[in-house]
Amino acid sequence: RAHIAALVKRYPGLQKTMDDVVALYDELYEEQDIKFHLAFSGNLEATFTPFFKVIIDHRESLFGEGDSRVASLLLWHFCEEIEHRSAAMDIYQSVYGDQLYRMSIIPKVISFNKHLGEMILEGFKEHVPNLPEECFTGERFPGVPKREMFSMIGKLISAQMPWYNHDAQPLPEWANTWFEHYEKGEDMTNFYGVKPAPAAELAVSPAA
Repeated sequence: RAHIAALVKRYPGLQKTMDDVVALYDELYEEQDIKFHLAFSGNLEATFTPFFKVIIDHRESLFGEGDSRVASLLLWHFCEEIEHRSAAMDIYQSVYGDQLYRMSIIPKVISFNKHLGEMILEGFKEHVPNLPEECFTGERFPGVPKREMFSMIGKLISAQMPWYNHDAQPLPEWANTWFEHYEKGEDMTNFYGVKPAPAAELAVSPAA
């Protein structure tokens, strides 16, 4: 939330984008019952291991030259999601265990998140000036071999199957590096990426 607050402070128009995102989730919450929401969360979290593993494994090409405040925040989020990767699926299985229903709502999960992503991108286009066009039209996973992308897509599909074992999947080794440094009490806010100049840090500090 501090990161979002800093973005809104610098680009006030993004508050509308944030409000629209929250409203979209509120609408979904009101429209559907608890079974849907648990299945939705389970389906979404099922994608985390194959998806975030590719991102973490290729952190150098994706984040290595990025602002360390943003790169570290995103990598923390991805590592944390890997840590509890199948919790929502376990809860759904324990409460309902209805695999046919869970799989039947997959198109809605995809549609919702596609719409959500498009909404956020349009918000940045409208309210953040001078963004390079490649932010919206460039390669989404630069440096990631196509064979790994195809493999990831296959694993994303497999992860939705009833027989898929979420606990037996390979995890990104670097996530352990992150957790080890975190457990030592190190400052993780600039752990990865290019550290900004002191003046830049002051300009966008959430505490400012």
